[in-house]
Amino acid sequence: MNINTAEHWNEVWAREGFQTWRTYPYLFNFILERIPPHTTVLDIGCGVGVFLERARKEKNCEVYGVDISPVAIDLLHRRGIEGHVFNSDKDELEFDKKFDVIVATEVLEHVTYEKRLLNAIKQNLAPDGIAFISVPDNTLSPLICEEHQRVYRAETLYVALTPHFSDIEIWSIPGENRFERKLLAICSNPIYTSPRQTEKVSAVIPTYNEEKYIARCIEGLLNQTYPPDEIIIIDDLSTDRTVEIAAQYPVDIYQPEGGRIKSIAVSRAIGTYLAKNDLILSTDGDTVLAPEWIEMALEYLRSDEVLAVTGRIEPINPSLITELAAEIGNTLKQGRGFNTLFKRNFCTVEGCYTGISRGSDWRLWRDLAQKGEVIWDDRLVAYTELPTYGQKKNLALIFGLGLTASGIAFIAKRHYNIGTALTVPGIITTSYAAYRGAT
Repeated sequence: MNINTAEHWNEVWAREGFQTWRTYPYLFNFILERIPPHTTVLDIGCGVGVFLERARKEKNCEVYGVDISPVAIDLLHRRGIEGHVFNSDKDELEFDKKFDVIVATEVLEHVTYEKRLLNAIKQNLAPDGIAFISVPDNTLSPLICEEHQRVYRAETLYVALTPHFSDIEIWSIPGENRFERKLLAICSNPIYTSPRQTEKVSAVIPTYNEEKYIARCIEGLLNQTYPPDEIIIIDDLSTDRTVEIAAQYPVDIYQPEGGRIKSIAVSRAIGTYLAKNDLILSTDGDTVLAPEWIEMALEYLRSDEVLAVTGRIEPINPSLITELAAEIGNTLKQGRGFNTLFKRNFCTVEGCYTGISRGSDWRLWRDLAQKGEVIWDDRLVAYTELPTYGQKKNLALIFGLGLTASGIAFIAKRHYNIGTALTVPGIITTSYAAYRGAT
């Protein structure tokens, strides 16, 4: 069982309850000395509310807590403290007010997505507020608790925090022994996202039997410098572990009822229709975008004239054939279904996808190009499995035609056995490639 789950922590808090040993006296005393009285305090990963109860009694603060465990929140309520269940890997943290103080003690090392939690802290902190973020100090000890996703030294903690806060102080807080020593970051002057970074992107990924690739695709999106607001997976009833693997991430998964769709174009259309945002990132389950792909692409889309952005493709597994396939694709400088960010309101779902069974990738780009400006930027790299499905069909068509022509030539020279041996598989290959290209 993944121990960074609500189920695991429900067992912990049901067992420990209000008698928990997680009182961290040195750490909490240090923080409470620096919290102004009569302020609003949010504790992320509050547990049963040990720190919040002290802040309320000793500093007369208005307190609120969030935690992954429903059992912990129920015990928090029994203390008379407000709070709700929150999983930073999946949930958005939104309030109708900003907090003067946000505390996250012994949380950052647990979460899967470090940037996601730090962004939540920053966005909910008042402009003149203070954030107290503590982690175990692993400077002296290489040991890591099985519950922890990563270890920190003062240097690595500072690096993680610098994109989010202008002023950062790192303190070393003693424990009962050297292995319980904490690093405490006191953070102020949050670096709020500018208005341009309030734009929200929906990523749409059609999948069918992508168990080998889907994890790296999703992680590539979540680790973007500007991650998408939502990730929608339209799975065409995969028979492998695609859905099981994808479900471990903060994504929305949809599957058709009544049988397979059997059309990547229609799957993209459904995802585009279901998306809650007007900026749509179209990609594939076997593709990984460069870390700054979305952030750089958005710079273009802030212009009213620009409707879509795409970029260069590179093979995930370089070889002579895959690099040749990439160069062929790059010479066209056109968007594909696996590397295009576009404005949905300029591309009706019917016009771009639905009912288009052949060439849907090119059709989307062509339709948008007819309505406004489209951009190809060499810096926007999409690493994908090559040759693409379309390239494979074209190669099969060329190969089949070559066999057929060679066979006919041999027959003309009365080499009937050789000619037949080439012509028959040539016609079969050509017919199959043509059929796949038309469906």
